Amino acid sequence: FLIYIPALSMRIVAEEKRTNTLEVLLTLPLSETQVILAKFLALVTIVGVSLTLTLGLPVSLSFLSGLYLPEIVAGYFGSLLLTSFYISLSMFFSSQTKNQVVAFLLSILALFLFTVISTDVTASILPRSIQDFLVIFSPMNHLLNFIKGVIEVRSLFYFISGTLVFLFLAVIDLEKRE
Repeated sequence: FLIYIPALSMRIVAEEKRTNTLEVLLTLPLSETQVILAKFLALVTIVGVSLTLTLGLPVSLSFLSGLYLPEIVAGYFGSLLLTSFYISLSMFFSSQTKNQVVAFLLSILALFLFTVISTDVTASILPRSIQDFLVIFSPMNHLLNFIKGVIEVRSLFYFISGTLVFLFLAVIDLEKRE
């Protein structure tokens, strides 16, 4: 997801800003919110189809071995929530610039930092109190609950609120255009 999602979303707004097609799009009877949500849902659909295509292997393994099917379903649900969060973050960076390469690099950097904040690398560098605080903001920490088959309200809230915040910031950026 670290490269795939930024690559998909780098052009979603940045290219339209660069070619001035965003102005044409926004002259239609659509609000900025509808434009961002439509682009977001399109990307989530693409990634959702990609995830669905990988579903055959774990399901077939569950019949051949002792894999527990509800754990697999919860893991895929968590992966879809994680990708939604990552897509909204990447869309926010795409809305910030006209250059799609800059949006791509900023998205990769942000996703990398979100991924690394709860690893052993940061644990060896940062004091324990800061590390404990950063784990709260780690999407990987919340994804682990889903992979274990546990759907916690805290993790659901984290992914849904994070996704909504970055979508809201992307809408705000479109609304402040000249």
